[in-house]
Amino acid sequence: MITQQFLPYLSQHYLSAFNNNNNSEFDVIIKIGEENNYKEFEAHSFVLLTRSIYFRTALSKEWVKKQDNKMIFHKPNITPKVFEIILKYIYGGIVEIDTEDPEDVLDLLIASDELSFVEILDYLQEIFLDRIKNSVQDYIIHVINLSIQHPTFNIIKQYVDFIIKYSPHIIFFGKEFNNLDQEILILLLQRDDIMIDEIQLWDCLLEWCKFRVELDKLNIEEWNMMDFNRLKEMLQPFIKYIRFSHMTTNDFTVKVLPYRPSVEEYIYDIIKKIFFTSIRDMIRLSFNFSIEQPKRRGIDSLLINIKECILISCWLDKRPWNYYSFSTFPYDFQLLYRASKDGFDVSTFHKLCDMKGPTLTVIRVEGTNELIGGYNPLDWHSPSEWVEGITMDSFIFKINQNLEKSILSRPSIENSVANKFNNGPDFRDDLTITTGYPESRCHCEHFGYNKPIRSSERNFIVADYEVFKVVRT
Repeated sequence: MITQQFLPYLSQHYLSAFNNNNNSEFDVIIKIGEENNYKEFEAHSFVLLTRSIYFRTALSKEWVKKQDNKMIFHKPNITPKVFEIILKYIYGGIVEIDTEDPEDVLDLLIASDELSFVEILDYLQEIFLDRIKNSVQDYIIHVINLSIQHPTFNIIKQYVDFIIKYSPHIIFFGKEFNNLDQEILILLLQRDDIMIDEIQLWDCLLEWCKFRVELDKLNIEEWNMMDFNRLKEMLQPFIKYIRFSHMTTNDFTVKVLPYRPSVEEYIYDIIKKIFFTSIRDMIRLSFNFSIEQPKRRGIDSLLINIKECILISCWLDKRPWNYYSFSTFPYDFQLLYRASKDGFDVSTFHKLCDMKGPTLTVIRVEGTNELIGGYNPLDWHSPSEWVEGITMDSFIFKINQNLEKSILSRPSIENSVANKFNNGPDFRDDLTITTGYPESRCHCEHFGYNKPIRSSERNFIVADYEVFKVVRT
């Protein structure tokens, strides 16, 4: 059997029937819009019933009214401009979009979803997202609402998911953020994959709450107890989703404690710990408190975020710097030791990190805030005499704000790591933490690795450092 389709001719013939001015052939009058934006359209019931699941129900006896042997149907929530495009699609299978306005495309998308034209939804979503690509911040809150309210908008849902994971600032720092629904904001704060500092989430939440209770225009020095109580009530649904343990003590003291009357009931353990701790210890304090804190995806760290975890994963597998994505990077980084929490004495480092297999060390430099570190594929251990470790799979690094410009330095000698009881992580002369309390000193010069990772003096003070067990998932 030979079959040949001539669909363009079929489309043309149906469009001719639609454009026919002989009113006697039409048996449906569809009243679209209302008041100043109103228009009546005539159509053939057999075409509507054949092409649309929606109209099979809408034109049933239970719904439709008849007048002069014609079915009368009223649809006030669709504009005439949009319905004309839909009607041409019903008759001819053609979608004609002659506007650059994203709002018009969005209206068409929502109407097509309501009328159950699922076959064109993906196409219209792509068109809409293309129209807003240069003004995402103006539409992002609306787009998030669409992804939740319309389960069939799969492309928009994927787009929102990407924004949340990789560019959350578009949402949290957008001019429409204060208009975000409470339920959606809770859903965002519950997620483990938002790549934004916890203190920034807190700042944004505060602004959102102050806007809702009309305190955003007042300086906190002008507040009275009633104002603090209003904020407290607004914060209540969110407070358990803010991970205060991921904040520095300074951030917590400067940005959370001023709102103490509004938050003390919820985070009393933290506040108590601060006020019963000496100033020197408080500087290096890492919070552990009774409020349950869910862990965000990637890494329990005060120093590096998930984007930097992805970069390090690429280095581990000797891939290009952007080879992995959030959903594909194949490592877990499990915190073993944090100097500001566990103490800077190297004996504690060895107690917590020796014989744990491959580890990642991340160091924040005092004064410059440089982020440097190294990877050791071997066990750390603490012999009484200096012992070299033989490996060419170690590396040291410096992470820059522009990740592509970060420095990766691989070994040029086989004995690229070393161990001794009175040293911390030791990547030969290129990066070695030495003993110290309450701080550690670090030695860094170009010796056994192919690139220097610092250009300044050889010895410096470590503000904090963390060591992670590296586990391939």
